[in-house]
Amino acid sequence: MSKLAINKGTPLRTKPWPSWPIHGEREIELLTEVVKSGQWSFGPKEEEFAAKFAEYQGAKHGICVSGGARALEVALKIKEHIDEL
Repeated sequence: MSKLAINKGTPLRTKPWPSWPIHGEREIELLTEVVKSGQWSFGPKEEEFAAKFAEYQGAKHGICVSGGARALEVALKIKEHIDEL
């Protein structure tokens, strides 16, 4: 059996990882627009993203959250209410 790279085995990836996040002038323009609007949350861009992402997923609604832990909390609360129906 081969050794893991952490144990001085051969790494699977030898090329450097790409820089992240990938962004360009368009992302800078959009971010600047949001910052200047003063609506960092519950603004039109958030609503637009939620609607488009929901459509992409085939869902009726989308909800933007601040991170993974909040997403899990929202999902569990929604499930709790569905179970009550």
